Amino acid sequence: SSARRSGIGQRLIEEAERWAKRIGAEVVSVRSNTKRIEAHTFYPALGYKKIKTQALYKRRYDSAVFQLPAIR
Repeated sequence: SSARRSGIGQRLIEEAERWAKRIGAEVVSVRSNTKRIEAHTFYPALGYKKIKTQALYKRRYDSAVFQLPAIR
């Protein structure tokens, strides 16, 4: 995609984290299809930890769940 490596994703995550902080959330979690290898380096680079892989049978793909340990 032409948007890759443009910084848009990082800015979106930063805004989501600011919103989460405003509403009093303690953690932020994101899911990513296990086939999206790029996402599995993107989220950890932003401080997210992979906490589990979850099989989603109705959707026929597995989902990796990444979580930011604490709102910054």
